Amino acid sequence: MSAAEAESFESARLQEVHAAFILRRKAIKYQAKSFMVSRETLDSDERLVITWISVFKVRVCLSLWSDDTFWLGATKSGTSRSGGYEHYETFDGTLKCLSPVEVVQLFEKTMLCPMEAKSIW
Repeated sequence: MSAAEAESFESARLQEVHAAFILRRKAIKYQAKSFMVSRETLDSDERLVITWISVFKVRVCLSLWSDDTFWLGATKSGTSRSGGYEHYETFDGTLKCLSPVEVVQLFEKTMLCPMEAKSIW
C-alpha cells in the first residue's frame, strides 16, 4: 500500500473523494507526467489536493475542503524562456451534491479540455 492509498482524513467526504481518485489513479496517471493526491492541513482546516501535470506542460490542480468548497486551477506554460502562461484559469465554487465518482469524472474531463475548465465545473 502506497502513502497515497494510506491517507486518512477526518472528513468522511474527503475520504470518499480520495478513495474515488485512488481507484482511477492508473487511468489518470497513464496520461500524465505527474499525478499526486495528498492531504494538507493548516490549523484545523483539512483539504484534499489533486495535481495532474501532462507531458504537454498542462497542469490541473484541484483543492477540495470538507465543506464541499473547491478551488481549481488549469494552466498551460508558455513557450517563452522567460516563463508566463499560454493559458491560465482559476476559479472556486462548491460541489453541491456531486458524488465522489462525479468529482473524478469532472476532473478527468478537465484533463482532456483544460481550456474549458470553468464550463465543465
